[in-house]
Amino acid sequence: GVPPAHSEAILIGRALDGTRNPKTMMGMKLSNITGVVTYQYGNYYILPLTAPKVLEVPAAEVPPSTLNSSIHSCQLRIGDYNVENMGPRARHIPRIAAHIVEHLRTPDIVFVQEIQDDSGPRDNGVVSANKTLTALVNAIKMAGGVVYDFVNVDPEDNKDGGAPGGNIRVAYLSLCLINTEESWRPERVSLVPGTIGNATIATQPVIAKNGQVELSYNPGRIDPLHPAWEETRKPLAAAWQTAAGERFYTVNVHFSSKRDSSSAQGDARPPVNGHAEHRQSQANVTATFVRSLLDFAPNASVIVGGDMNEYLAARVVLHPLSAMLHDANEVAGVPLQERYTYVYDQHTQEIDHVLVSNAIANREGGVEVEHVHVNTWAESYGGRASDHDPTVVRLWVCDPEADAIEELGADHGQIVL
Repeated sequence: GVPPAHSEAILIGRALDGTRNPKTMMGMKLSNITGVVTYQYGNYYILPLTAPKVLEVPAAEVPPSTLNSSIHSCQLRIGDYNVENMGPRARHIPRIAAHIVEHLRTPDIVFVQEIQDDSGPRDNGVVSANKTLTALVNAIKMAGGVVYDFVNVDPEDNKDGGAPGGNIRVAYLSLCLINTEESWRPERVSLVPGTIGNATIATQPVIAKNGQVELSYNPGRIDPLHPAWEETRKPLAAAWQTAAGERFYTVNVHFSSKRDSSSAQGDARPPVNGHAEHRQSQANVTATFVRSLLDFAPNASVIVGGDMNEYLAARVVLHPLSAMLHDANEVAGVPLQERYTYVYDQHTQEIDHVLVSNAIANREGGVEVEHVHVNTWAESYGGRASDHDPTVVRLWVCDPEADAIEELGADHGQIVL
């Protein structure tokens, strides 16, 4: 069956009689354990008298998303996936591509994080990621016949954290088709025409001559020279339009890691939340940008998503965003125990988030969210393509009309090339 989520774990140490513990995975059921409670490495452990037996193993097959596309241009599917240090020759590219095709079912837009430059982890001054992103979209085409375009902004060399020389950054994938002139065009969404920003220039919401809100650079980075982003990925903001011309806005983020945190059961009381002050500052800068956009257009459809490396339960850290936007999980009614996208020290964690503006949260038709556990349910670390699970959100970026909404089914109406 489906393995249940859990909020805490008991660590099992080596058996005292020398027998070997079985290899475990999420949802596995073990026999009762009798042993000695001990404390080591900042955690409590049970040292069993003898190794437990495996009583039940969950099904290894992860069901794909059930959120199908519809023909309505206002209803879109957004994917979010931290692809873990993906360079142009990364071995996990085909598996990530298969996840996007088979499990996420090719969302209209995919927020991706941890895209490395074209030389991968080599520290040689290269900052472009065109080869990396081309390798990914080509793998997606091979996996399912559909074609994605991509967009990103190259960082300054070794200024965005991560592995030295990798120059990881966030990026967007947008679903495309071939038109009658045999040139590429976005299928359901496209970027509002504009100038792409660079590593150091900030994009800002502005009022265009037609009265609509656009970005001074599209896509562009949010206040990239602010001290909050020192050795951290800068958010990428973008203005989009549907096939019917309705605009919406996205922000793709990857906040500072929780490195240097203490364990929940460690000596530090309260536990140390590593670099929380950096993430709070980053959330504040991001929120300031979103607020400036909403000041121009209070009813704008805004989606902020990505790897925030923080729990919404840590209210102070993400408060600048959560006070202004709505957690898509909450709007969709996803059970608390099923919101995890990451496992660390056997603890499930909700650190990847999608937040939406009032217009989306309150719109008729609602918001739907599915976290697809292709990685946290893996039988072993080697069975994972990434250390994060991807997410799919189906939402309305403009008001639905009175006519019925038709779902397209498992193939999502794609034309296979």
